[in-house]
Amino acid sequence: MSIIKRKSGSAILHPFKTAAIIFVAILVFIGIAKWTPASTILHNTQAQFYKISSGLNTYIVQTFSSSESLKSQLETYKNLSSEYLVESSYLDELEKRVYDLEKLIGYSQSVDYKTIAARILSRSPSQSYTLLIDQGSHDGIKTGLPAVVGDGHLIGVVDSVSEYTSTIRLLEDNSTRIPVSILGQSDTSGLLVGESGFLLSMEYIPQDRELNIGDAIITSNLHERIPDGLVIGTIYEIIKEETASFQQAMIEPIYQSTSYSNVLIIDTTSVRIYEE
Repeated sequence: MSIIKRKSGSAILHPFKTAAIIFVAILVFIGIAKWTPASTILHNTQAQFYKISSGLNTYIVQTFSSSESLKSQLETYKNLSSEYLVESSYLDELEKRVYDLEKLIGYSQSVDYKTIAARILSRSPSQSYTLLIDQGSHDGIKTGLPAVVGDGHLIGVVDSVSEYTSTIRLLEDNSTRIPVSILGQSDTSGLLVGESGFLLSMEYIPQDRELNIGDAIITSNLHERIPDGLVIGTIYEIIKEETASFQQAMIEPIYQSTSYSNVLIIDTTSVRIYEE
């Protein structure tokens, strides 16, 4: 009986011994982890992981926030640049207009005829080559009067007149016919004819007349209402055939119809009266 009781007691105590051994082992492991170099290695590893993750997070935040900031700055600079370009273009246009007006004023003061300044209201399609100006018969405009820009460069003649507006027929129009000369030669050299294009045609030039590329072409004194000496353009090409009765030259106008906003009408029917 005693043997049976002893075995029974040992069986009862066995689970408690096992639990005690496990508990002691846990304490030993905790102690080792706390007091041996392993704890230091573990701590350093955790610190490195934390440092890396924290740095990565900071880099990501800074990168994306910097990117957004740069995008915002880029948009701001683009807007400022666009505004500057618009203002710069506007100022350039104003400076050009002032410059053109100063030249017109200077030319108007140098001629003996009455002059009438006019602003271009509209330009017709290229097929008809006409301009509408804001001056008419009420202001003294008459048909046939020359229209000039710059320092007296002829660009057309008054074609039709209403009370407050007029139409200018440009030199490029097919119906244009103006006697012209070569600068430096007193007699008429040919007839300027509109070509509906970039170049004008100078026709009926005598075969014995010497022509050179770049010669300046001016108005002669044979037109009823256009004074002589108004510059038109320069010789761009010379067309000469031995069997033809006349030479021909292609003239490049100095001014194009899109390069000005104001014109000066020269009233050759009236003389300027100077005040003493």
